Amino acid sequence: MKKGIIFILVLMFTVSWAFAEKGAPIQYDPADYPAPVRQGGETVDDATVIGSLPYNDAGTTVGYVDDYDEVCPYTGSTSPDVVYSYTPTVDVINGFVSLCGDTDYDSKLYIYENTVTPGAPFDCVDDVCTSALGQSYVSEITDLTFTGGNTYYFVVDGYGGASGNYEIDVTGDMSVYGTIEGTVTLDGGSGDVEEAVVGAGGETTNPAADGTYSLEVMVGTYDVVATLGGYETDTVVDVVVTEGNITSGVDLTLTYVPATTDPPENLMVTELGYATWEEPVGSEPAEFRYDDGVITAQLGFGANPSSVLGGAHPNNAVIDEVTWYLTSNAAHTEA
Repeated sequence: MKKGIIFILVLMFTVSWAFAEKGAPIQYDPADYPAPVRQGGETVDDATVIGSLPYNDAGTTVGYVDDYDEVCPYTGSTSPDVVYSYTPTVDVINGFVSLCGDTDYDSKLYIYENTVTPGAPFDCVDDVCTSALGQSYVSEITDLTFTGGNTYYFVVDGYGGASGNYEIDVTGDMSVYGTIEGTVTLDGGSGDVEEAVVGAGGETTNPAADGTYSLEVMVGTYDVVATLGGYETDTVVDVVVTEGNITSGVDLTLTYVPATTDPPENLMVTELGYATWEEPVGSEPAEFRYDDGVITAQLGFGANPSSVLGGAHPNNAVIDEVTWYLTSNAAHTEA
């Protein structure tokens, strides 16, 4: 009798020590365990369906089969696993899948999107937290985004051959949408309204040829901004978007801003009428012209190498000051 008591005490000590440290994997054989009361499904084909969030369930992996495994980062696991599935109807942000509740074994957790992709899971993690029961090496995945209409399979697995009881929590924020509509108008210039960009809440769109636009965003309050190169940006602030509704009449006007550049630098004219000048730093290609009805002259730089300084005057003259105009579309704009 004494020998039997000593053997039991030694066995209990050995099992307790195995859970205290993350040691060598053990070989799991489902035949060693009774048939489980099923909470999670055996495979993705009979996965337990999560109908809505937040979700909580508890179960056991004991008695299940080792159907799947992923490296994150440990290899060679023979642990049994169970599977849950979730198909959101809308996008879900800030997704959170955790086994950190009442889990009592060294777990592993990974996710597949729509189908099993061995070696390339949607996400995968092994050791993150200590469970509420004090079990170390427990799994949790955060900052997930689930796309509406896609199916996600959550596989509750284990390290090595570890198995046991688990508690799973799944949460996330539903992405509920509304729509912003309006018209973008171009004031002046020859820009293409279809190249304008309307944005709010990280979403953008381009208007149609008639300037109308429709932008779907998550429910909230936004500043709606329209931009187009060569035009002044326009913003409509505090636009409220509600679930499933259209916020209309958010119209924006983009005002044309004529191109400007700095005048030529270090312009020098000799007695014989020869001229030299330097292109201003950071300038755009430009042509400058002077015309007061008596003297006409023009000069250019950048993409206008053929532009020259020339002049005509009936009498000898000294030019002390000249106002130059930037030529654009045959119109003279003062530089």
